[in-house]
Amino acid sequence: GRKMLEHILELATYTVCMSGTPWRTDQLPIALAKYDQESLVVNYQYTLLQAVEEQVCRQPVLCLVDNDDCRVDEKNYRSINKALAKTDLMYRQILENDPAIKHLLRLSIGKLNEIRAHTPDAAGLVVAHSIEHAHRIKRMLEQTFNQSVQLVSYREKNPQRIIEQFRHGQTQWIVSIGMISEGTDIPRLFVCCHITTIRTELYFRQVLGRVLRLRVQDQSSEGYLFTFAEPQLKCFSNRIQSELPHLEVLRRPQPIPQSSPYRDWE
Repeated sequence: GRKMLEHILELATYTVCMSGTPWRTDQLPIALAKYDQESLVVNYQYTLLQAVEEQVCRQPVLCLVDNDDCRVDEKNYRSINKALAKTDLMYRQILENDPAIKHLLRLSIGKLNEIRAHTPDAAGLVVAHSIEHAHRIKRMLEQTFNQSVQLVSYREKNPQRIIEQFRHGQTQWIVSIGMISEGTDIPRLFVCCHITTIRTELYFRQVLGRVLRLRVQDQSSEGYLFTFAEPQLKCFSNRIQSELPHLEVLRRPQPIPQSSPYRDWE
């Protein structure tokens, strides 16, 4: 489409290019955008800090769950980062570990319950990495935590109808595999549980954006994302904190009980 865009620019007196995506993971240039070597050149940028200060969106709160007693092959490591770096442990194995998932869900449900005490229709989103994974999480939410849940995926006959029903309903949680990320507007979402193998900054921010939609009637001005303290996710979180230097974005979740089987990833 390059030739077509060049013709448009030749004939247009003014061109307005608006994008909420400042970069692409595949490094391809954004259409109609200008670049100085590899850096994107913009005439105006509306920052996350401005949006929070002007009450356009909620303040993000990122809760990264770590484990200071990871046991892998009968050896103990003081963090998830060290266990991943020094062993053959894969991040997906953590996401598949039932006690680890339940711990993350327990923290997320606790926060959602706090919000629902004054915002009864508040809801949470769980981003899973596969259909089977999503169904496991759905069963945990229903059977272990007695939560009301809807699941949406590309396999459903009418996923948009499911999303629309959830948007206007009272169901506590929706579990998704890539269906609720960019552009999906469900303002009653306040809490997100990020349990997916997709670890790009673009996707991380898109998922976080689902819980930052501020409504006039909301009493809570914060949107919460719970995930594991994986190195890349920690890096993305630190960047968001640096964009909001005067706010407490990164928060330490409750410690994992020493007796928890979450310690063991053999």
